[in-house]
Amino acid sequence: MPGSNALTLQQALLEAADIHNSMMRMFETLEGWLPSFDAATDYELQRYILGLRYWIRANFDWSLKDTRRYGLVHDETRDGYWSFK
Repeated sequence: MPGSNALTLQQALLEAADIHNSMMRMFETLEGWLPSFDAATDYELQRYILGLRYWIRANFDWSLKDTRRYGLVHDETRDGYWSFK
């Protein structure tokens, strides 16, 4: 994009991870702020939130397995980072 700062692949991945982690912290914070309603509503709300958590996790798992289509192969380093080849 004109006028934007170009990032290396590693910098872009770290930036994306920071954005993701910030959004996940916000999700968890907002989840903790939910008020309690009646028992039936609380149960359904918890089921909905659990479904969101499963969806987020499934997307994360899929994104790690579907890298070959883009020509990316990755390994996890000892310190927990992903190394792309």
